[in-house]
Amino acid sequence: IDELVVLDDAIIVGKPMGWLHRHWAMMADGFDEFINLFESIEYELVAMESQNSYFRDDEWRRENYSHINYFDAMSKLAGLSTGHIGEVYFDNTTENDVVKKYLSKYTNRYTVLINIAGSSPQKRFVHAEAVAKGIYDMIPNALVITTGDKESADLDFRVEDSRSIVGKWGFRQAMCLSQYVNLVISFESGLPIASQMFGTPTIQLMTTSSLENHVQHVKNAYGIQSPVYCSPCNRGPYKFLGCPKTDGGYPKCIDIPTNTILEKVREAYDN
Repeated sequence: IDELVVLDDAIIVGKPMGWLHRHWAMMADGFDEFINLFESIEYELVAMESQNSYFRDDEWRRENYSHINYFDAMSKLAGLSTGHIGEVYFDNTTENDVVKKYLSKYTNRYTVLINIAGSSPQKRFVHAEAVAKGIYDMIPNALVITTGDKESADLDFRVEDSRSIVGKWGFRQAMCLSQYVNLVISFESGLPIASQMFGTPTIQLMTTSSLENHVQHVKNAYGIQSPVYCSPCNRGPYKFLGCPKTDGGYPKCIDIPTNTILEKVREAYDN
């Protein structure tokens, strides 16, 4: 990448959408290719609350959205072939070497990276501590490392000699770490998508999206679809209109039994 241009959101406020399209047309002038992925997932393959498709029945959305892999969909828009996975490149000095040094103290441990939260309520891992306790009971040399942003600190915990990088490491650094651990567990989010690209055994817990949306063309995937009747709904909820709730007020789809997750841990460990 020779140059990265970031659009300042402030200049869009109050302008019609047509302004943004004219801006892109101007920016694209002089390039051989212009690949626009705007709304290529949300609004196109994920029904948002402002769309009629949000209020259609779950079966209709599953039929139309659940069987499409998101990476394939964006590859097609870019004029590329499908059936591939992404690639991420890290700086050795500031990223790879830092992670390797961090893990060098745990070379004899079965390291499990648990992402305690994603960007929205249906990605909050409220059962993470119970899963961690089960891992320590199951695997004698286990070491659990929790990750997440500082806003998810309320979900962080300590079990046995577990470690935490919650609120301490940025996303790229956590993503870099995910390629060197033995197992990653997370609700559907950017981190498990990255760890799957590296081939790290990954238990991705699916709520609004389907396994086909996220888990295709990758190795060592141990995904679990939420057992709630409405999952996958292929919605992009913000107010969670019409969503069943847990006793704690979260979307019901996060209620994936701890034992189900631990069965996948055992499967990944045995393999």
